[in-house]
Amino acid sequence: MACPLSAILNFADDAPRPNVMQTDSITPRTLDYFQRENHLEDESQTLRNRPNNRLDIFFPPSAGLSIRRDFRPPSPDPPPHELDFNEFSVFNALLNYPELVFETAKHLEIEDLISLYAISRDFHSLVNSRFTTMIKSQAGAKAAESTKVFKFTYYSDLCIRDPARRPLQRAQNLTRSVPGFRYLRFILFRERVVDEIIACLAAEGLRLPKSTSIAIKKVWLIMDLPNNARRTSTMREHIWSAKDLFLATMFFIKLDMMFTDPMRGEGNTGMRRMMLAQRSLSTLWRVLKREEMVSQLDVLRMLVKWHYRPRRPHLRLPILGVEPRDIGRLQYEGWGKNRRKKMLEVDYLVAYEAVRRGLDIQQHHLDMMLHGFVDKRNTKNIWTEEQLAKMAERDGDGDDSDGGFEGQGDVELEDEAFEQVTEEQLVARDRV
Repeated sequence: MACPLSAILNFADDAPRPNVMQTDSITPRTLDYFQRENHLEDESQTLRNRPNNRLDIFFPPSAGLSIRRDFRPPSPDPPPHELDFNEFSVFNALLNYPELVFETAKHLEIEDLISLYAISRDFHSLVNSRFTTMIKSQAGAKAAESTKVFKFTYYSDLCIRDPARRPLQRAQNLTRSVPGFRYLRFILFRERVVDEIIACLAAEGLRLPKSTSIAIKKVWLIMDLPNNARRTSTMREHIWSAKDLFLATMFFIKLDMMFTDPMRGEGNTGMRRMMLAQRSLSTLWRVLKREEMVSQLDVLRMLVKWHYRPRRPHLRLPILGVEPRDIGRLQYEGWGKNRRKKMLEVDYLVAYEAVRRGLDIQQHHLDMMLHGFVDKRNTKNIWTEEQLAKMAERDGDGDDSDGGFEGQGDVELEDEAFEQVTEEQLVARDRV
């Protein structure tokens, strides 16, 4: 008995499907429909059994190949550290926000920062993409003054090629240079050295205003230059203000007072000139900390390296353990490379620039010497904490023989008033 076409297309789900292939009356159109349907079913079954099938994301096996018009692909899974609370990492979460990473890195020491850069691959990649931003943020947070004075463009040997391979603006085929970790170490070291030099002088009773630190750093910048032409041109630039010249002169006077002290010094101003003739101000730092030049023999050796000219029979002989090539080399340009021209010392350049600008700094030499000892607003002495403790012990013993300790000056107010008067007087003269 022939099966009608409507029974084939509209059979019930629970009714058995008729075997169309065994029917007597079958048309070519019906045969073509069933062959096409069997082919699609076989193909869908093959895709379901295939591992890592991407179609399973959009067409689950239970849904067959039926596609709904309102179908939407599922949203991607959140990161693992947001689902598994046992493996949550604050650091990995911060890496999704570079600004927070840079702010957090400001609180790390330089050694910890370098260790983290070497250990963490994600942090390494993040820093490499913004290397200049990281170094500048670290230097600005920990050594702001030194960053302004010792710019990385002045020290090419402390720079590296940009890890992100950004080209130069004037030459697109060349990679630009950016400050590296060596520059960051360099900045932090000089910041610490200048602060300790001021502290060592203050421990000996030779106080300096707070803003003297930037003037000392500019003195150190001049000491880095190897020839007179660059030193002279740098002194005439706008980075040296009248106040900087004044405070640098005060720093030189305090050094003279330190080295000419009858108890602690040698009584000769040549010590100050010899310290400022070195290649770096770190030599003065070690001398003030009693780590270098602790004996007369060390002083003589340093003098031989700086300003000694041996006689002709002694030209190729060592003197006091100093090699012949090092004798007298610090007084020449390039620290001995050009022995035909002597180097202009930084204290001479500061005085020369002050005279060129018409500043009457010599009229304030007495004020510089008295700074930190006498409060010129009320002409009272300024005592250190150690001196006040000794005075309290003596007063407790009932010894009033010395007298004359009525009142005390304020060194902080005296510093502020001193800097204000200095700025008003010298800048006005400089503008004229």
